[in-house]
Amino acid sequence: MPGRDTADTGSMTSMCPLATINAPGTYAADTTMAPDELAGSCGGSANEATWEFTAPNDATYVFDSIGFAYDTAMYVVEDCTGAIELDCNDDTDGMQSQVSVALISGQSVIVVIDGSGGATGAATLNVTEFPFEICDDTIDNDFDGDPDCVDSECAFDPACIEICDNGVDEDGNCTTARSREARWGRNA
Repeated sequence: MPGRDTADTGSMTSMCPLATINAPGTYAADTTMAPDELAGSCGGSANEATWEFTAPNDATYVFDSIGFAYDTAMYVVEDCTGAIELDCNDDTDGMQSQVSVALISGQSVIVVIDGSGGATGAATLNVTEFPFEICDDTIDNDFDGDPDCVDSECAFDPACIEICDNGVDEDGNCTTARSREARWGRNA
């Protein structure tokens, strides 16, 4: 029987990952006969499809099950033990799920599509790559609608940290040109 250890112990041999991928795209699997080895914090109580995904670039990767015929839970974990979960979602779009993680080139994670409430069947994993926001080029590099310093990814980038005591209010959030000491309650 697939997934069974042939030793006398009768213990299961892990089927994780079922496949290895290293590029954005669409990938198919069937969870009907797959093992039920993992569970996410957001759910997942059925057989699951697992992919080891290795990031080809530094980017944010979005994984979704949109277009499935059954209720899914989806999660990303560091490895097949499932001990460290990076993201988990149950039902972003109807009964389908979506997760996202920021990865560096060469970093590998396990992407899991699990059934909710015991649901199993044909599964499709959609993988989309969104580059990281570059905080000083006036372009919305990650396509989230927020370019440069407006993007939350750039909140701590040196190009986006405003100093309110320089006499210039670049983004309209300095109420006066007071010095930092005055703002902190110290006498200047």
